[in-house]
Order: sequence, then C-alpha cells, then structure tokens
Amino acid sequence: MKFFFIVDYKKNSGLGHLKRSLLIAKRLENFNHKIFFLCNKNYFTEDKRNKFEFIKLNEKKLNKNVSLIKKKIISENPTLIIFDTYEISQKIINQISKLNKKIMIIHDFKFFKKNVDIYLNYNLKKIQKSKKILLGRKFAIVERKNILNRIYKDKIKRILLFFGGSDSKKLNLKFLKIFKSKTFHKYEFNFILSQNIKNQKKIQKYLNYKNFKKVKFDKNFQRNLHNTDLYIGAGGASLMDVIITGTPAIFFPINKNQKNNCSNIDKQKKLIVENVQKLEKTELMRKKLINYFNDYKSIIKVAKLNLNIFDGLGIQRVVNHILGNDKAKFKNKKF
Repeated sequence: MKFFFIVDYKKNSGLGHLKRSLLIAKRLENFNHKIFFLCNKNYFTEDKRNKFEFIKLNEKKLNKNVSLIKKKIISENPTLIIFDTYEISQKIINQISKLNKKIMIIHDFKFFKKNVDIYLNYNLKKIQKSKKILLGRKFAIVERKNILNRIYKDKIKRILLFFGGSDSKKLNLKFLKIFKSKTFHKYEFNFILSQNIKNQKKIQKYLNYKNFKKVKFDKNFQRNLHNTDLYIGAGGASLMDVIITGTPAIFFPINKNQKNNCSNIDKQKKLIVENVQKLEKTELMRKKLINYFNDYKSIIKVAKLNLNIFDGLGIQRVVNHILGNDKAKFKNKKF
C-alpha cells in the first residue's frame, strides 16, 4: 500500500502535525508500505534516518497547493491520503475526493464527515458509532517510550521549557529575561528551540548564562522529560508526552488549539494552566513562577493524577484501523 501524508509544516507552524503524522507513518513503514510526505518544508534533509519520500509543496496555504497535490495523486496513485493540517476545509476535501481516493483527516477541533473515509480526533468524545470515526483518548497519537518509573524529588533543580516550533508570543525571550535574575540562579534551565523561532540573536545572548542551555527537539523528547523536574510549555502536541511521562508541568497555552488541548484534559483531572495575557507584565509572571516553585509538591500531585490518561497504544489502534482492523498483523510485531 502507498500512503500520502499532507501535513502543516512551515515557518509559522509548530512541529505537532508533523510529529504525530511521523509516528503513524513509521508504524506503517514497519509493514513495508510506501510513505510519501507532502509539506512546505523539507524536514527529511534534517533527519537522514527517515526512509520516507518527500514531495515539497510551495510555501503557501494549502488551498494554493491543491493543483500540485492532485497532480502527485494522479502520478503516484496512493491508497490513502492523510491530511493533518488546520488549513484543511470541506472544499479541499471535496476537490480531492473527485479523484476517487480514500481520505483520512486528523484534526483537533473541526469535524469533517462528508467524503471522508477516516476521521481522527482524540479531543472529542465519542458522539456516534461509526467505523469511519475515531474519537477519544484511546486514539491519542502518543507513545510511551520510557518504561522506567519516575522518581519525584523534593525540590526543583532541572527545568525544561518548550513553546512550540514558532513561539509566536516570544515566550522564550520573556522567560529568559525572568530567569536571569539571582532568584533563579540555583536552577538549570534547558530551552528547546526550533530553527523557526524569531529573535534568535537576542535569545543567544541570554544562553551565555551558565544555568541556561539550548536543547534540540528530537526523538529523545520523552527522555529529556524524564530527566527534568519541571516542564514549562505551551500545551501543543507535546502536552501528551508530558502527561504520559508523569512530568510535573505548568502550561502557558498561546493559540486556540493549545487552549483546547489543556481544557480537554482539565475536564477529567486537572492541569496547571496559566493565562499568558493576564501575566503580560514581567513582574506578575516572575511572582507567579516563584509561588509555583515554592509549592512544588502541589505540581507533583497534579502530574500523578494525570499519569494514566493516555495508555500509549493509540498509534497502534489507528494503524490497525487504517490497515483494515486486521489485529493479526500486530501480533509479534516489535515497534
């Protein structure tokens, strides 16, 4: 079988869409299926380990790339086309469906049913019985990589910060300015910075401080989480990794999707979520962070409450569904 993944991955978008599509693609590739990625940026020149084929789209919105996508569909004849982008619309779906190809949509808040063969949304609860619709946390695209039990410390020492692939609100710079004061010198701060983040030169000046370190986002993200005492982030796709590893965390959602992600989890258990707009003034943010650091036990308690929300089997369930619900295909298969 041949699969087309059409994902949102360009300068102003984060890594979430690409990251979760890669998790599905790698499982499908294990069964010797051919994988194509169509997106705006060549991620595969950055990671030589991937064996997938890459078709570069123009640095434009998805609706401006439909003609090129249709040409590639006709020439390559994929079995299933998987869209993971917020730019997808019913109009685009209808255009692609005219080529008589199966379509799968991965989305966090919009619901698509017409001309869609598989719809995946882990945020929505099950609203109807249908083999086409995969809803709820059992289908969450996150894996449990680290099997070691987390040992919670009494005090914070290492802190990991990640505000997405674009950091549109410049939170990296804001937190660097706050943490440079003597109050925070006893902590170690690791900042995950993608190459798409703006103000790189200003950020680099602060990284010269001995307790600041730049970390690259890669497949060892969960290992980095396991080795940290506190995570501070925006609450995008990384939210599930933070929860499944039991990492104590404080979330500062920036966009609508991140706010929805946090709100969805918060309904069942509880997350520590702060409003970036209300803490716009640096001094307010600094005082809030000091209070959290002094009440570390409460943050640990919340992390333990949410530890089992995701079982880490969602990717296997999704791939199982894509391949026709043949459970035998997964027996004795190592991932």
